[in-house]
Amino acid sequence: MKSKYIIFGIMAISAISCQKEYETELLNGSDLAGEWYVETGIDGEVFASLGHQLISTYNTAAEDGSIWLDDHGHIWPMKGKISAAPGATSFSGTFENLEAPMYSYDTLDVIRDESIDPIDSVTQNLEGYYTINVKEGKVISGAGHSKTGVMVDSIYIRAEFGDDPGTDYEFAGHRRTGFLEDDY
Repeated sequence: MKSKYIIFGIMAISAISCQKEYETELLNGSDLAGEWYVETGIDGEVFASLGHQLISTYNTAAEDGSIWLDDHGHIWPMKGKISAAPGATSFSGTFENLEAPMYSYDTLDVIRDESIDPIDSVTQNLEGYYTINVKEGKVISGAGHSKTGVMVDSIYIRAEFGDDPGTDYEFAGHRRTGFLEDDY
């Protein structure tokens, strides 16, 4: 009788423990998502005055094969969705800049030259500001180093801004570790 209960108990435990194993789902852009410290430059020449700036890449809620690219207003400012395939380590495309200002007014132009119409100045400053063409964007696993020398992923972005056509800006840097000693 006792062995009957033991066998029944073993069968019950083994039946309960047979659960489906959890499978992780690969979301669009999940390999590209992160916070990055980047330096900005043109043709390999870095703008030292900008230093390291924090940008973010993160998934969209739409699951439409795109990621957000956001510089939090530190560099250009820029924010928009760009296409990225699941599991991919690169991204590219043109997007509408959601951080484009509602207006722009270069006061110094008006002060220096009284013949400049302030309304025309606003129009000139906004022309083309709304589009950003990311010609090349990639994340390279384990190819970067943080401020303290920890090996992290690196990011490289080459983009052309609609208000400065013909100039390719380069953003290159490494993934943020989250440790205070690695922050800039």
